[in-house]
Amino acid sequence: MRQRLTPQALADVEAVAAYLEARNPLGARRVEVAIQDAPILIGRYPEIGPMGRQRVRPLALPRYPELNFYRVDEPADAIAILAVRHAARKPGSRS
Repeated sequence: MRQRLTPQALADVEAVAAYLEARNPLGARRVEVAIQDAPILIGRYPEIGPMGRQRVRPLALPRYPELNFYRVDEPADAIAILAVRHAARKPGSRS
């Protein structure tokens, strides 16, 4: 399956990396790699995350408190990563 990160997801990854970079550069890089590797796992197992509202699925990153929110488009054989959020944030919050 093809995978793509939406502009929102790309902005989320940049925000997470910038936040962590100031505190722990090595940790920031590790989290960024984990976020970038998540689409590979989702591509292999598209139904790995539980189905949520509007057919959006969350995937918790192993070892990190980040969630990748994605949607599978089976007819197009594609996966869209919609957002990346810290697990402690309220759903739908922008901060």
